[in-house]
Amino acid sequence: SESLFKGALIRDCKRADRSSHPLALVLVSLMAPTATESTPTWRVTIEALSSIKRDTDIVGWFETQQTLGLILSERPYLPSLRILRSS
Repeated sequence: SESLFKGALIRDCKRADRSSHPLALVLVSLMAPTATESTPTWRVTIEALSSIKRDTDIVGWFETQQTLGLILSERPYLPSLRILRSS
């Protein structure tokens, strides 16, 4: 849920501050989604993020059914970032 994810984000931010280690937050939103059309897209997006995350990373709703979040704790590893935009 959104509250659990934001609670985890707060804890990880505090941990990163205490340990002076970097933290990254990836947010994924759909452009002009409708509830009916976005469900399959969210399912695929959640599966994709879950498949690439590490055991220490957290995937969850930043804003329920609007924005997914991925907390990259510890030392974020982002060799490349590709932004895909579909029309």
